[in-house]
Amino acid sequence: MKPLLAFLLITVLACSGADTPAPVDANQKAYDAARALLRAGKYDAAEKDFQAQVDELTKTLGPEHRDTLHAREGLAAALLSKRKYADAETQMLDLLPRLTRVLGAEDAITLKMRSNFARYLLRLA
Repeated sequence: MKPLLAFLLITVLACSGADTPAPVDANQKAYDAARALLRAGKYDAAEKDFQAQVDELTKTLGPEHRDTLHAREGLAAALLSKRKYADAETQMLDLLPRLTRVLGAEDAITLKMRSNFARYLLRLA
């Protein structure tokens, strides 16, 4: 391929974004890392990470931003896994109506929280 043609092709591709990866959302990356700790059974570390996310996101984005609510869902799951039932219940009872109102009843985060709440209720039975 001729150098000028190669240069033009590379320039067009770069301008079109064809080879540009989508940006990684730092909040989602932090959530995924904490969720991995939770799946690995490292409940204390997961709780600590989720709490730090909730604190930071509440400060920077507000208490009803999607990312803040997502981090709170993770925190509730960590508390539930640690069998801190009273704390988990407090989180879930506050979070469920917010999720439904802000994100909608059919949103994936809302549905995950409902699943966690059902799991909690089953543990009480």
